[in-house]
Amino acid sequence: GVALAVSVPGFAATGGWIFYNTNTLAKYEPANVAMDKQAAYEKNYRKYKDLPHAKVADVRADVDIYPDERRLAIRGSYVLENRTGKPVDSLPLQVNPDAATTWTKLPPHQVLVSDKEAGFSILKLAQPMQPGERLPLSFTVDVRRPGFSNGGSPDTINLNGTFFNNRQFFPQLGYQSDAELRDRNERRKRGLGEPERMPKLEDQAARRNSMFGAEADWISFETTVSTSGNQTALAPGYLQKSWKANGRNYYQYKMDQKMMPFFAYLSADWQVKKGDWKGIPIEVYHDRKHAYNVDRMIMATRKSLDYFSAQFTPYQHRQVRILEVPN
Repeated sequence: GVALAVSVPGFAATGGWIFYNTNTLAKYEPANVAMDKQAAYEKNYRKYKDLPHAKVADVRADVDIYPDERRLAIRGSYVLENRTGKPVDSLPLQVNPDAATTWTKLPPHQVLVSDKEAGFSILKLAQPMQPGERLPLSFTVDVRRPGFSNGGSPDTINLNGTFFNNRQFFPQLGYQSDAELRDRNERRKRGLGEPERMPKLEDQAARRNSMFGAEADWISFETTVSTSGNQTALAPGYLQKSWKANGRNYYQYKMDQKMMPFFAYLSADWQVKKGDWKGIPIEVYHDRKHAYNVDRMIMATRKSLDYFSAQFTPYQHRQVRILEVPN
């Protein structure tokens, strides 16, 4: 009885701390509420799925990662290009409603749709974009992820082991089919039809877009990413330069050729084991506690490059990086 009485305040304090981190800091959302939002998004905006608009052709971004605060500061710019062959005056924008996105340069426009809860808006440009015309767009995104994640799993921004991609926090163009509910039963409950399946092979219209949708085809990419002084930050591309300032580490990466419109940023306190294959550097970024198979990974990479280069085509890059990511 005494032991129980003594331990109750501990349980109460722990319970209060968990509640605070889950509900107050992290804004806990029950699964059914999240699915209701997905259904509402589809019902309201799927009609804009095939709305003609320009595509992202170029991405530049400065990304500051603050692991201790579980915070990101993104300053980005896109160049859009009208590849439709016709004038377009619609600019459909999708942002993460849980992050603070600010457009710093928008051309003159009218707002046709503005849904802050869903993060979806449609602007009508005062001056339609002509075929082949390019348009710069600039933005900032402030991301703060305090508290616990909904499912209890590690979040994307962690004290040691940050790993996120552009589709999570960078603005997207157009209606996002990926946000639709997939579960048949949950769709039926909410009056939605069958989930969309992969297009048929003969569907010529579906070939207009890459697997990432109507937002972009191939993009040019360059970024600078910073992190705390005890960590390394990585992004796609070749390292142009790195430096230290104000106790932080900075890295500039640039792709030497066009790439798919999907890119990730990582930051962690890694050990780096280096090898090479015919002058091409091989680097394995791993947690120092998990060094078990690192030498085997480098050996397997060498053998793979030998085999694939002989049987298929020469290796098309000038580096190989293998990264341990948080699970």
